[in-house]
Amino acid sequence: MQTIESRRRVRSQYGVVALLYALLGVAVARMLLIQAADPLAGDFAQHLTSARNPQGREYSLFTILYRIMDGLWHSDLPIVLFLVAMVLTGVWLCGLFFRRHSPIKNVLLSSVLGIACYCVDPIFLPWLNPYRVLGVQAGGVWHNPTLLGIKTMLMALVLVYISICEQMEDLGAPLPTKKLLLFCALLTVATWIKPNLAMSVEPAIAFFLLFDLCRHRGKGFWKLAALAATVIPSLMVIGWQFMVSFTNAPAGEESGITFALGMEIIVWARRPVCAILQSLAFPLLVLAFSVPQVFKDRKYGFAWAIAGVAYLEHLCLAETGERAGDGNFSWGVQMVMVYLFAVSVIRLVEDWPWLKQRLWGRGIAAAGAVLFLWHTFCGVQYIVLFILNKGYFM
Repeated sequence: MQTIESRRRVRSQYGVVALLYALLGVAVARMLLIQAADPLAGDFAQHLTSARNPQGREYSLFTILYRIMDGLWHSDLPIVLFLVAMVLTGVWLCGLFFRRHSPIKNVLLSSVLGIACYCVDPIFLPWLNPYRVLGVQAGGVWHNPTLLGIKTMLMALVLVYISICEQMEDLGAPLPTKKLLLFCALLTVATWIKPNLAMSVEPAIAFFLLFDLCRHRGKGFWKLAALAATVIPSLMVIGWQFMVSFTNAPAGEESGITFALGMEIIVWARRPVCAILQSLAFPLLVLAFSVPQVFKDRKYGFAWAIAGVAYLEHLCLAETGERAGDGNFSWGVQMVMVYLFAVSVIRLVEDWPWLKQRLWGRGIAAAGAVLFLWHTFCGVQYIVLFILNKGYFM
């Protein structure tokens, strides 16, 4: 009898998960269709126009895929369904990350947390900064389809990277050749979708390669060199993308990259420092009591390394020319939020027994839970407002 009841419970949990996925899928499809009908509602219409222009100068793999799908069925619908599938795959990978790398094994709870981390947005305080996703660093951004792609690819990359690191921690273990090839392929494809992923992830990989080399005093050098070599194809892709984006542009469309401290963030943020705190309130609170884990827990340290690189790029670099105000160096920060929030939740859950034994710890744990729920509420609210207002600008 217990077995039958437990099977029913599992089936009901999967049913709730399927319903939540369906609701999110419908919401994402609706937001994309709104953008397809109105170029001012988001970036999707511009991406569709570029894909349907055979003379367009585009760097993204998505443009090629859109063009193929449009050639097979001249409609926005297959492209919308493709992007919905990308989002739901990313949500599933985030839930899988919780089940593999945290004490949370329940499929319903891990799936709900995966959805929440995929939707989190900065805490909205209009008297500090007037916009929900402009000027702040929002994870739940739905108006840029290539960002949706690299968020999913990041979660796939993280799962493979952590597995490689765990296997290579044993210096006597064989080289994980298949995983390294998979990681290389995923990184190359992700870079082809949008270069911001590689620009944030690869410096983080380099940092931990040096960290591991020093920690092991040079042992396992060739294994680390093999992991380092996986980035080479993606670097070649970035070089090609740079030439497409910044060379031989038509007159009036030239642009470049320059050092411009704070230029990107001050365009839309009234109070830039507050914008960062609004975006990172929950992860920063967790970091306050878990700094040593940045170097002890690879999944946690890797997230903060990516976030650190992405923020440096966002705060120090900007484009010039036609794209000067587009804020394209913000995508790395927005991409990493799903992963950073996920590992911060895991860190809080793992430290919860230790925290609840101390009065100040119970206060921090409660504050962490409240902040995470607040971030999630702001993200879900933004989706609802996007659909009601028929656009991302709010």
